[in-house]
Amino acid sequence: MRSGVDRPYPHPMTRSLPDRIAERRNPEGAVATVAAEVIQEKAEALADTERKLKARLVALAEATDDAERTQTLRAAADAAYGFVIQRELCGLRDTDSALAELGVPRAVIVRMGVR
Repeated sequence: MRSGVDRPYPHPMTRSLPDRIAERRNPEGAVATVAAEVIQEKAEALADTERKLKARLVALAEATDDAERTQTLRAAADAAYGFVIQRELCGLRDTDSALAELGVPRAVIVRMGVR
């Protein structure tokens, strides 16, 4: 750079002046804000996958014939697998108790991830 000053961006005009001033005064605050947003998004995604799993379990319980049960069982297993993956992405590792709390049947658990 011409002035010899290290800048966080390649060109001084890539960000607005108020943003650059605020980031220089409190760069940790900007990082903390982004980190909080990431945590919020993960929590929302986990809640979404849990709602989806609960809906699939209700559909499974209401299945009347074998063909419908097979289809809803596969959908419930896929939803349970997604729920487990999202929990792990959030740093939650106790999968067995979470699935037990939701009342996920053994028939669903053994089919998780199976295609």
